Amino acid sequence: MDQKNFIVAIVLSVLIITGWQYAFPSKPPQQTQQQTAAPASSAPGQTASAPAAPGAPASSGPAQQQTVSLKDALARNPRVAFNTPELIGSINLKGARLDDVQLAKYRTELDPKSPPIEVLAPEGTEHPYYAEFGWSASDPALKMPGPDSLWTADTRALTANKPLRMTWDNGQGLVFALDITLDEQFMFAVKQTVQNKTDKPVTLFPWGLIVRFGEPKAEGTYVLHEGPYGVFNGSLKEFGYSDFKDNKTQKFQSTGGWLGITDKYWMATLIPDQKAKVDVTLKGTGAAPNIKYQVDYVGAGIAVAPGASVSTEDHLFAGAKIVRIIDGYREKL
Repeated sequence: MDQKNFIVAIVLSVLIITGWQYAFPSKPPQQTQQQTAAPASSAPGQTASAPAAPGAPASSGPAQQQTVSLKDALARNPRVAFNTPELIGSINLKGARLDDVQLAKYRTELDPKSPPIEVLAPEGTEHPYYAEFGWSASDPALKMPGPDSLWTADTRALTANKPLRMTWDNGQGLVFALDITLDEQFMFAVKQTVQNKTDKPVTLFPWGLIVRFGEPKAEGTYVLHEGPYGVFNGSLKEFGYSDFKDNKTQKFQSTGGWLGITDKYWMATLIPDQKAKVDVTLKGTGAAPNIKYQVDYVGAGIAVAPGASVSTEDHLFAGAKIVRIIDGYREKL
Protein backbone atom coordinates (compact mmCIF):
# COMPACT_ATOMS: atom_id res chain seq x y z
CA MET A 1 0.00 0.00 0.00
CA ASP A 2 2.80 2.43 0.89
CA GLN A 3 4.55 1.65 -2.40
CA LYS A 4 1.33 2.28 -4.34
CA ASN A 5 0.86 5.66 -2.64
CA PHE A 6 4.49 6.55 -3.40
CA ILE A 7 4.01 5.81 -7.11
CA VAL A 8 0.80 7.85 -7.18
CA ALA A 9 2.62 10.78 -5.52
CA ILE A 10 5.37 10.67 -8.17
CA VAL A 11 2.83 10.64 -11.01
CA LEU A 12 0.95 13.59 -9.52
CA SER A 13 4.21 15.55 -9.08
CA VAL A 14 5.13 15.03 -12.73
CA LEU A 15 1.67 16.13 -13.85
CA ILE A 16 1.86 19.28 -11.69
CA ILE A 17 5.29 20.26 -13.04
CA THR A 18 4.27 19.57 -16.65
CA GLY A 19 1.04 21.51 -16.22
CA TRP A 20 2.85 24.49 -14.69
CA GLN A 21 5.35 24.68 -17.56
CA TYR A 22 2.51 24.45 -20.08
CA ALA A 23 0.44 27.13 -18.36
CA PHE A 24 3.33 29.46 -17.63
CA PRO A 25 5.95 29.07 -20.37
CA SER A 26 9.10 31.16 -20.00
CA LYS A 27 9.03 34.27 -22.18
CA PRO A 28 11.87 36.54 -23.19
CA PRO A 29 11.61 40.14 -21.96
CA GLN A 30 9.50 42.31 -24.20
CA GLN A 31 11.58 44.62 -26.34
CA THR A 32 10.51 48.21 -26.48
CA GLN A 33 11.36 50.49 -29.35
CA GLN A 34 13.89 52.31 -27.17
CA GLN A 35 15.63 49.08 -26.20
CA THR A 36 16.14 47.80 -29.74
CA ALA A 37 16.77 51.04 -31.55
CA ALA A 38 20.30 51.57 -32.86
CA PRO A 39 21.74 54.54 -31.00
CA ALA A 40 19.48 55.73 -28.21
CA SER A 41 18.44 59.37 -28.20
CA SER A 42 20.66 61.59 -26.10
CA ALA A 43 19.88 62.03 -22.42
CA PRO A 44 19.85 65.54 -20.94
CA GLY A 45 23.41 66.77 -20.70
CA GLN A 46 24.67 64.24 -23.24
CA THR A 47 25.47 64.90 -26.87
CA ALA A 48 24.65 62.73 -29.85
CA SER A 49 28.40 62.42 -30.50
CA ALA A 50 29.08 60.73 -27.16
CA PRO A 51 31.36 57.78 -27.95
CA ALA A 52 30.41 54.28 -26.95
CA ALA A 53 32.28 52.37 -24.29
CA PRO A 54 35.10 50.29 -25.78
CA GLY A 55 35.43 46.56 -25.54
CA ALA A 56 37.57 43.70 -26.74
CA PRO A 57 37.15 42.97 -30.48
CA ALA A 58 34.65 40.26 -31.28
CA SER A 59 37.42 38.27 -33.00
CA SER A 60 39.59 38.05 -29.87
CA GLY A 61 37.70 35.17 -28.31
CA PRO A 62 39.59 32.51 -26.39
CA ALA A 63 39.18 29.95 -29.17
CA GLN A 64 41.48 32.02 -31.37
CA GLN A 65 44.36 32.02 -28.95
CA GLN A 66 46.05 29.33 -26.91
CA THR A 67 44.30 28.78 -23.61
CA VAL A 68 46.68 28.75 -20.66
CA SER A 69 46.36 28.16 -16.94
CA LEU A 70 45.29 30.96 -14.62
CA LYS A 71 48.82 31.06 -13.20
CA ASP A 72 50.38 31.54 -16.63
CA ALA A 73 47.80 34.14 -17.66
CA LEU A 74 48.45 36.16 -14.51
CA ALA A 75 52.20 36.07 -15.11
CA ARG A 76 51.94 37.83 -18.47
CA ASN A 77 51.55 41.36 -17.06
CA PRO A 78 52.52 43.30 -13.90
CA ARG A 79 49.84 43.26 -11.22
CA VAL A 80 48.82 44.63 -7.84
CA ALA A 81 47.63 41.89 -5.49
CA PHE A 82 44.83 42.01 -2.92
CA ASN A 83 43.86 39.62 -0.15
CA THR A 84 40.88 40.25 2.14
CA PRO A 85 38.71 37.92 4.25
CA GLU A 86 36.37 37.46 1.24
CA LEU A 87 38.43 38.13 -1.90
CA ILE A 88 41.84 37.21 -3.24
CA GLY A 89 43.26 38.20 -6.59
CA SER A 90 45.01 40.99 -8.44
CA ILE A 91 44.53 44.02 -10.68
CA ASN A 92 46.17 44.05 -14.09
CA LEU A 93 48.33 47.15 -14.65
CA LYS A 94 48.02 46.58 -18.39
CA GLY A 95 44.71 48.20 -19.21
CA ALA A 96 43.92 48.88 -15.53
CA ARG A 97 41.72 45.83 -15.72
CA LEU A 98 39.96 44.10 -12.81
CA ASP A 99 40.29 40.58 -14.15
CA ASP A 100 41.41 38.35 -11.29
CA VAL A 101 38.85 38.05 -8.50
CA GLN A 102 38.54 34.81 -6.54
CA LEU A 103 36.35 33.98 -3.55
CA ALA A 104 38.41 33.15 -0.48
CA LYS A 105 35.66 31.14 1.25
CA TYR A 106 34.13 29.24 -1.68
CA ARG A 107 35.72 26.31 -3.53
CA THR A 108 35.06 24.58 -6.83
CA GLU A 109 34.69 21.21 -5.08
CA LEU A 110 33.72 19.95 -1.63
CA ASP A 111 37.39 19.37 -0.95
CA PRO A 112 38.58 22.46 1.01
CA LYS A 113 41.92 22.21 -0.84
CA SER A 114 40.28 22.59 -4.26
CA PRO A 115 40.75 25.89 -6.15
CA PRO A 116 38.67 28.90 -5.11
CA ILE A 117 35.73 30.05 -7.20
CA GLU A 118 36.77 32.54 -9.91
CA VAL A 119 34.34 35.43 -10.29
CA LEU A 120 36.52 37.32 -12.80
CA ALA A 121 39.32 35.86 -14.94
CA PRO A 122 41.99 37.31 -17.29
CA GLU A 123 42.36 36.94 -21.04
CA GLY A 124 44.22 33.79 -21.94
CA THR A 125 42.14 31.60 -19.64
CA GLU A 126 39.31 29.45 -20.93
CA HIS A 127 36.58 32.00 -20.16
CA PRO A 128 37.90 35.58 -19.76
CA TYR A 129 35.62 37.75 -17.65
CA TYR A 130 36.63 41.22 -16.48
CA ALA A 131 35.65 44.80 -15.64
CA GLU A 132 37.16 48.10 -16.75
CA PHE A 133 36.62 51.80 -16.10
CA GLY A 134 37.81 54.62 -18.31
CA TRP A 135 37.16 57.67 -20.43
CA SER A 136 36.28 58.24 -24.08
CA ALA A 137 36.68 61.39 -26.17
CA SER A 138 34.71 62.56 -29.19
CA ASP A 139 37.97 64.05 -30.52
CA PRO A 140 39.85 61.16 -32.22
CA ALA A 141 43.12 63.11 -31.95
CA LEU A 142 43.14 62.66 -28.17
CA LYS A 143 45.05 59.61 -27.02
CA MET A 144 43.03 57.80 -24.39
CA PRO A 145 43.99 54.92 -22.10
CA GLY A 146 43.10 51.54 -23.59
CA PRO A 147 43.58 47.80 -23.08
CA ASP A 148 47.28 48.04 -23.96
CA SER A 149 48.09 51.04 -21.76
CA LEU A 150 50.55 50.24 -18.99
CA TRP A 151 49.65 52.06 -15.78
CA THR A 152 51.97 52.93 -12.90
CA ALA A 153 50.98 51.82 -9.38
CA ASP A 154 51.93 53.45 -6.10
CA THR A 155 51.82 50.18 -4.14
CA ARG A 156 52.35 46.47 -4.71
CA ALA A 157 49.33 45.40 -2.66
CA LEU A 158 45.78 46.67 -2.23
CA THR A 159 44.26 46.08 1.20
CA ALA A 160 41.09 47.12 3.01
CA ASN A 161 43.15 49.78 4.78
CA LYS A 162 45.47 50.79 1.94
CA PRO A 163 44.01 52.01 -1.37
CA LEU A 164 45.71 51.72 -4.75
CA ARG A 165 46.47 54.66 -7.06
CA MET A 166 47.30 53.99 -10.71
CA THR A 167 48.34 56.74 -13.14
CA TRP A 168 48.81 57.03 -16.90
CA ASP A 169 50.04 60.00 -18.94
CA ASN A 170 48.83 60.29 -22.54
CA GLY A 171 51.82 62.41 -23.57
CA GLN A 172 49.49 65.17 -24.77
CA GLY A 173 48.95 66.95 -21.48
CA LEU A 174 46.28 64.71 -19.96
CA VAL A 175 47.11 62.69 -16.85
CA PHE A 176 44.68 59.95 -15.81
CA ALA A 177 44.43 58.44 -12.34
CA LEU A 178 42.47 55.55 -10.86
CA ASP A 179 42.05 55.32 -7.08
CA ILE A 180 40.73 51.90 -6.09
CA THR A 181 39.62 50.87 -2.62
CA LEU A 182 38.31 47.48 -1.51
CA ASP A 183 36.18 46.86 1.54
CA GLU A 184 36.14 43.68 3.62
CA GLN A 185 33.32 42.18 1.58
CA PHE A 186 32.93 42.30 -2.23
CA MET A 187 32.87 45.97 -3.20
CA PHE A 188 35.46 47.94 -5.15
CA ALA A 189 35.17 51.75 -5.17
CA VAL A 190 36.77 53.26 -8.28
CA LYS A 191 37.50 56.98 -8.45
CA GLN A 192 38.55 58.24 -11.87
CA THR A 193 40.41 61.55 -12.18
CA VAL A 194 41.65 63.45 -15.23
CA GLN A 195 44.06 66.39 -14.98
CA ASN A 196 44.25 68.73 -17.96
CA LYS A 197 47.71 70.26 -18.29
CA THR A 198 47.06 71.67 -21.76
CA ASP A 199 45.99 75.19 -22.69
CA LYS A 200 42.68 74.03 -24.19
CA PRO A 201 39.50 72.59 -22.64
CA VAL A 202 38.64 68.96 -23.37
CA THR A 203 35.38 67.06 -23.03
CA LEU A 204 35.51 63.47 -21.85
CA PHE A 205 32.89 60.79 -21.21
CA PRO A 206 33.30 58.39 -18.25
CA TRP A 207 32.34 54.76 -18.73
CA GLY A 208 32.40 51.35 -17.06
CA LEU A 209 32.05 47.89 -18.58
CA ILE A 210 31.95 44.18 -17.85
CA VAL A 211 32.95 41.70 -20.57
CA ARG A 212 32.39 37.96 -20.50
CA PHE A 213 33.68 35.54 -23.15
CA GLY A 214 31.59 32.46 -23.77
CA GLU A 215 28.39 31.30 -22.18
CA PRO A 216 28.64 29.64 -18.76
CA LYS A 217 26.99 26.33 -18.03
CA ALA A 218 23.50 27.01 -16.70
CA GLU A 219 23.05 25.96 -13.08
CA GLY A 220 19.70 27.51 -12.27
CA THR A 221 16.04 26.68 -12.73
CA TYR A 222 13.15 28.61 -14.20
CA VAL A 223 12.72 30.50 -10.90
CA LEU A 224 16.29 31.88 -10.79
CA HIS A 225 17.74 34.27 -13.34
CA GLU A 226 21.20 33.81 -14.85
CA GLY A 227 22.64 36.25 -17.39
CA PRO A 228 22.79 40.02 -18.05
CA TYR A 229 20.44 42.22 -16.06
CA GLY A 230 20.11 45.56 -14.32
CA VAL A 231 17.90 48.20 -12.77
CA PHE A 232 17.21 51.26 -14.92
CA ASN A 233 15.13 54.14 -13.57
CA GLY A 234 13.90 51.84 -10.80
CA SER A 235 12.80 49.04 -13.15
CA LEU A 236 14.45 45.60 -13.15
CA LYS A 237 15.29 44.18 -16.60
CA GLU A 238 16.49 40.58 -17.00
CA PHE A 239 17.83 38.93 -20.15
CA GLY A 240 18.93 35.45 -21.12
CA TYR A 241 22.12 34.91 -23.07
CA SER A 242 20.00 33.89 -26.06
CA ASP A 243 18.62 37.44 -26.20
CA PHE A 244 22.01 38.62 -27.48
CA LYS A 245 22.71 36.04 -30.18
CA ASP A 246 23.30 37.36 -33.72
CA ASN A 247 24.87 40.56 -32.33
CA LYS A 248 21.64 41.79 -30.76
CA THR A 249 21.71 44.83 -28.48
CA GLN A 250 19.56 46.31 -25.73
CA LYS A 251 19.83 50.01 -24.89
CA PHE A 252 18.51 52.04 -21.97
CA GLN A 253 18.87 55.48 -20.48
CA SER A 254 18.85 55.72 -16.71
CA THR A 255 19.64 57.94 -13.78
CA GLY A 256 21.71 55.80 -11.45
CA GLY A 257 20.70 52.18 -11.17
CA TRP A 258 23.07 49.28 -11.80
CA LEU A 259 23.91 46.63 -14.40
CA GLY A 260 25.83 43.40 -14.55
CA ILE A 261 25.89 39.66 -15.18
CA THR A 262 24.72 37.11 -12.65
CA ASP A 263 25.35 33.42 -12.12
CA LYS A 264 23.40 31.24 -9.72
CA TYR A 265 25.49 32.12 -6.67
CA TRP A 266 27.85 34.90 -7.82
CA MET A 267 27.59 38.14 -9.74
CA ALA A 268 29.60 41.03 -11.17
CA THR A 269 27.77 44.36 -11.11
CA LEU A 270 28.61 47.94 -12.11
CA ILE A 271 27.16 50.74 -9.99
CA PRO A 272 27.52 54.23 -11.49
CA ASP A 273 27.00 57.45 -9.55
CA GLN A 274 23.34 57.24 -8.52
CA LYS A 275 22.75 60.88 -9.53
CA ALA A 276 24.38 60.55 -12.95
CA LYS A 277 22.49 60.11 -16.21
CA VAL A 278 23.98 57.23 -18.18
CA ASP A 279 23.46 55.51 -21.51
CA VAL A 280 23.43 51.74 -20.96
CA THR A 281 24.17 49.06 -23.54
CA LEU A 282 23.88 45.28 -23.17
CA LYS A 283 25.07 43.33 -26.19
CA GLY A 284 26.51 40.19 -27.67
CA THR A 285 29.17 40.18 -30.39
CA GLY A 286 30.61 37.37 -32.46
CA ALA A 287 29.31 33.84 -32.78
CA ALA A 288 29.69 30.65 -30.77
CA PRO A 289 32.10 29.53 -29.49
CA ASN A 290 33.71 32.99 -29.59
CA ILE A 291 30.67 35.00 -28.56
CA LYS A 292 31.33 37.86 -26.15
CA TYR A 293 28.76 39.46 -23.85
CA GLN A 294 29.24 43.04 -22.69
CA VAL A 295 27.30 45.36 -20.40
CA ASP A 296 28.42 48.96 -20.16
CA TYR A 297 27.38 52.51 -19.39
CA VAL A 298 28.60 55.89 -20.65
CA GLY A 299 28.08 59.06 -18.62
CA ALA A 300 27.48 62.60 -19.80
CA GLY A 301 30.38 64.56 -21.26
CA ILE A 302 32.46 66.43 -18.67
CA ALA A 303 34.36 69.56 -19.68
CA VAL A 304 37.88 69.78 -18.20
CA ALA A 305 39.23 73.33 -18.29
CA PRO A 306 42.95 74.05 -18.83
CA GLY A 307 44.84 73.50 -15.58
CA ALA A 308 41.82 71.83 -13.94
CA SER A 309 40.94 68.27 -13.00
CA VAL A 310 37.65 66.36 -12.72
CA SER A 311 36.67 63.14 -10.97
CA THR A 312 33.91 60.55 -10.99
CA GLU A 313 33.35 57.69 -8.54
CA ASP A 314 31.73 54.37 -9.34
CA HIS A 315 31.62 50.90 -7.82
CA LEU A 316 32.05 47.28 -8.82
CA PHE A 317 30.51 44.39 -6.89
CA ALA A 318 32.25 41.07 -7.59
CA GLY A 319 31.33 38.30 -5.21
CA ALA A 320 28.79 35.99 -3.64
CA LYS A 321 25.10 36.88 -3.58
CA ILE A 322 24.68 37.02 0.21
CA VAL A 323 21.41 38.79 0.93
CA ARG A 324 22.42 40.61 4.13
CA ILE A 325 25.56 41.97 2.46
CA ILE A 326 23.70 43.15 -0.64
CA ASP A 327 21.02 44.75 1.54
CA GLY A 328 23.76 46.62 3.36
CA TYR A 329 25.16 47.95 0.10
CA ARG A 330 21.68 49.02 -0.97
CA GLU A 331 21.31 51.11 2.15
CA LYS A 332 24.82 52.54 1.91
CA LEU A 333 25.03 53.25 -1.81
